[in-house]
Amino acid sequence: MSANTDAPRAPGADWSAFAATPTVRSHMDAEVKTLGPDVDVFAAVNFLLDHNLPGAPVVDASNMLVGMISQKDLLKLLSAGTGGEPVTGRVSDFMTRNVISIPPKMDIYYAAGMLIKHPFRSLPVVEGGHLLGLLTRRNVLRAVRSRLRAMLDASAS
Repeated sequence: MSANTDAPRAPGADWSAFAATPTVRSHMDAEVKTLGPDVDVFAAVNFLLDHNLPGAPVVDASNMLVGMISQKDLLKLLSAGTGGEPVTGRVSDFMTRNVISIPPKMDIYYAAGMLIKHPFRSLPVVEGGHLLGLLTRRNVLRAVRSRLRAMLDASAS
């Protein structure tokens, strides 16, 4: 019995290029700006603002993922102060520790479902505990656009 693919088929179109589902590794950002857990919290605020980032992975000296720090996490600074005293602390004091990460071989469409289900803008890509990259909503949209464009081009030929 042959597998049923729901993709539209044009006579003579070569659909073999679409047999393999794209993976996270082929669409993730491999160069990721990270922070260490001991970075001063105000330096982390500056880091996110200077690099126009919604958040960043937090890694130790061995590039092991230990958390994520987001703009939302850092907004806790506003509620942590008392009587006008400046809040001090480290990234580890404000970061999210229980991070949902994904493997590089994961189907990108499954990862897209995770980004829909959870409020995250990105998912760290981890293998053996080490950070390999970051998959963002934007990465997934680019993958979808590329695949749809290729399918339309193949059906037109």
